[in-house]
Amino acid sequence: MKNNKYLYLLFVVILLISSYKSFQSDLVMIENDFVRIEYDAQEGYYHIYDKSQKRFVVEKAFTKVNNYYSTNYSIHQSTIEELNDILGEGQKLTVVSSKGGSPDIIVEFILYNYNSYLVLNIGLDNTTDNNLRIHTMSPLQKGIAYDNTKFESYIALDGYSGGSLGWEWPGHGHTTSVHTQSLTSENNLMLTFGKSLEEKNTLVMGGLTYKEFAKKAEAKKYLSHLELSLWCEDGVGKLVDANTKYLPNEKFYIDFNEKNPFEALEKYALTVKMAQKVELNYYTFPTLCLWYTHTNNTTDGVKQMEAAVEKGITKYSSLGIRIVPDNYDDNNINGWFDDEHWQKYGFYTAPYETSEKFAQAIIERGGIPFQYFQSTKTSTDYSEQFPEQCLFNEGTKKTGNLGPDWNIIGNGGYDVTDKDFEKHLKDAYVHIYQAGFKGIMIDYPHLSWHEDGGFDDKYTTTAGFHRKYFELAYNGLGGKKSFVHERMRDSDVTLGAVSSKRTEGDTWSITPNMIKHTSLRWYKNRVLVNWDMDAKDYTKVKSKNRDAIRTMFTMTYVVSGRLLLGHSLYDMPDSVTYDLTRTLPYPALPQTARPLDAFSLEKFCPEIFDYRVNEKWHQLTLYNSKHWKAEDISVDLSQNVNFSGLGLDMNKEYHVYDYWNDTYVSKVKGDETLTQTVRGGEARMLSVHEVEENPQFISTNRHIMQGMLDLNDVDWSKANKTLTGTSKVIAEDTYEVVIAKNNYKIQDFEVSSGKAELVEINDDLVKLVINSPENKKIKWGVQFNKNIKDMR
Repeated sequence: MKNNKYLYLLFVVILLISSYKSFQSDLVMIENDFVRIEYDAQEGYYHIYDKSQKRFVVEKAFTKVNNYYSTNYSIHQSTIEELNDILGEGQKLTVVSSKGGSPDIIVEFILYNYNSYLVLNIGLDNTTDNNLRIHTMSPLQKGIAYDNTKFESYIALDGYSGGSLGWEWPGHGHTTSVHTQSLTSENNLMLTFGKSLEEKNTLVMGGLTYKEFAKKAEAKKYLSHLELSLWCEDGVGKLVDANTKYLPNEKFYIDFNEKNPFEALEKYALTVKMAQKVELNYYTFPTLCLWYTHTNNTTDGVKQMEAAVEKGITKYSSLGIRIVPDNYDDNNINGWFDDEHWQKYGFYTAPYETSEKFAQAIIERGGIPFQYFQSTKTSTDYSEQFPEQCLFNEGTKKTGNLGPDWNIIGNGGYDVTDKDFEKHLKDAYVHIYQAGFKGIMIDYPHLSWHEDGGFDDKYTTTAGFHRKYFELAYNGLGGKKSFVHERMRDSDVTLGAVSSKRTEGDTWSITPNMIKHTSLRWYKNRVLVNWDMDAKDYTKVKSKNRDAIRTMFTMTYVVSGRLLLGHSLYDMPDSVTYDLTRTLPYPALPQTARPLDAFSLEKFCPEIFDYRVNEKWHQLTLYNSKHWKAEDISVDLSQNVNFSGLGLDMNKEYHVYDYWNDTYVSKVKGDETLTQTVRGGEARMLSVHEVEENPQFISTNRHIMQGMLDLNDVDWSKANKTLTGTSKVIAEDTYEVVIAKNNYKIQDFEVSSGKAELVEINDDLVKLVINSPENKKIKWGVQFNKNIKDMR
């Protein structure tokens, strides 16, 4: 009996174990140190578990392709494999959902070993005998997020990349802004909530790679939970032949592990940069747009370049000159794209009547030549002569001019999937590239966003067609060396093919609204694309004073990645030239100042911008958007960045120097609140340096970044008690290094070239002033006596 009892117990244990294994076989999992994905292979749902919070962040999410839902499928087969790709090593869970008579849904979940984000990919295996078109694909549908949560201090930020004018194309033209409720956005979104740092939650999700589809993200906010969705959609859709698998590189990103919204969004952008293989070309120089000078011909373009040389602008950086051949007659330049037609319509003028003559004249004078095309807008004479190169092979179905038809998406245009037009366009790019052009503006990009198709290539999507137009320009003008500019469009589908993208309609000015919605996209600027706020004309500033002009140049530098000049250089005053050159060159660095008060709902526009140079050095910009009155702007120096602070060490002291006002503000403690009375419309640039035990530089007058771009190899020798550095000094432009002596006494100084002197500011501050007759890197050294404290 005793043995029978043991056998019975053993049988029960075996039965329980076998039942447990059977249950577990319906739950497929992959995990890393941060996240666990659980896929319910019985129901077609999945859940995302956050290990740091020890909770399911997303529950009961499902997948969808067109109107095929994973939850309606009965079979869900999974495989788990190791992977090693451009983002690193990790695991991939692939689930194939099958149902008789329907195509299979394929979804991939990817976790990387050392990253908290989840990558999603989705596709379809058309196991049927009929062709189908995919219009929508969603790897994350209606996931219940943060269930049973109080969403205190809830803020969401959209991820639009378009311009500010809705009339540019129907249903588009959004501007980036802060939201407090449900949000549906192109590309990506961020949401954050929690009153304290301990309670803080931040989620970022959106598109990761782009080729044939635009991406969308949605967070619906309910009383005690969110509903999350990610998907891509396309008007024409992707044709998938019968018995063919389509699993594209159209990946998505989701991360809820970074508390800090600034760090979370910057991490997202850097991941997109790697995954999309974005190798951004930087506009370190300004560009003069000849459309805004109202001359707009090659002869004047060369004269403008000569004026830039005469005024000394090219001592600081190069200068782009953009010719804008935009004729709106029925017969025009579009499609022809040749010297003959640029001459015919008055843009190429003697003695620079060819692409080569104009481009080489600009290059010889130290400039960079730019061209201009109008997307797929047609010219009647070209489309009637080559109807097979147009959409639907109909030359008469052309894009309208600036009339009632201008805004209708897909009402004709050239077909870049037509082999003859594609070759013709490639030849046009070869011609201007060989002539010397380095970049191009593609205007009216809505004209290549064709929702109704008409492509020769039946497999091309709306988004794929649009991207191809920009890829042809990118490849034709030198690839990574090219400067391709997209005027405005909400989607990020051209990332990797464009260098810059406009955030505004036609403008000569700068406004708080422009600064607001451009600065809220800081994380993409100089990482994925250079934001362009269109032309800046010093005569169009709101307040007719020098503060306004300096603010125009300063804030364009601080929030965007490109300066477009919109006024003739001939009569630019010396004071304006001086202020302009204080912002040149722009940096070739993947970083932009954070708008620290971006999520302060009391403010119309961010006023506090922080560029962290390193742990001990911040460039702080205080912007008064109210041009009519002075305003006190305060920064809590030690407060966490999550809550609009600078995050400095409260136990240390910091030197603060005001660039434009050339004033030492004070030495402040890290636990203080720094308050400045900023004049109406002023942008005040402050350099904040942690106080060292030895002498240190705290500013220069060369550039608004106060030494970041013009001062290298700064070093303190404790043995020799000497502060040394190398400065990029501009010819005939007095260069100043502001040095805090920090209780030391100066004994001597020397420079490797030019002339120099020391000018005392006060007992603890001195300027080393250097003059040079030529542009030159000048080494300098200032020797000090023993610390006064040590002499006691």
